[in-house]
Amino acid sequence: MFSVNIDKLVATTPAQEKAYKELCNRVLAKGRKYKTLAVIGESGYALRLAAAIVDAGNKVLFVDADVTTPVFMGKYRLGKNLEGLCEYLDGTQDDDKIRCLTNRSDLNIIFSGESSRQTLSRNDEDRLREFLDNNMDDYDYIILEAGKSAEVARNCRASLVLIDDSEYNPRDAREKIEFYDNEGCLVLGVVITNV
Repeated sequence: MFSVNIDKLVATTPAQEKAYKELCNRVLAKGRKYKTLAVIGESGYALRLAAAIVDAGNKVLFVDADVTTPVFMGKYRLGKNLEGLCEYLDGTQDDDKIRCLTNRSDLNIIFSGESSRQTLSRNDEDRLREFLDNNMDDYDYIILEAGKSAEVARNCRASLVLIDDSEYNPRDAREKIEFYDNEGCLVLGVVITNV
């Protein structure tokens, strides 16, 4: 099992820490019925949210499910030989072999993996649901970095849509929510990111 230090990736300013705590409290207020949560939008926010949920006393599995780009692997400079979610979806790796420990005892990570895709196939979605079901009892929450993937989000119990403050307008936000709703995603709300 691989181990990584996530301190640099989850480091926040005091204002950011306050914002993540508030977002964490809102997510936790929804209860455990939404224990699989897809974060749709820019990368990096989902991992910080996962860390905030851990800081609130929960055990969390963070999954880089944005299979179109291996963002987190690049940030860690882990090279191209680290298997992850893609290999699980392909059926070439078991979920217990792709799980990484972190320097926070209650936070584990699964990276996107070596192979990339443009989208998830129906078979991939079936495998993703199987993966979530298999891991649900071991964690209080499973947070998935979804990128823009409705295929990932619709297989989670709920999702959050992130919109950058500079790109936010109410009409576009409604259109995004409607798009993901029509794709079968339960959108809990829109988070305007400016920190």
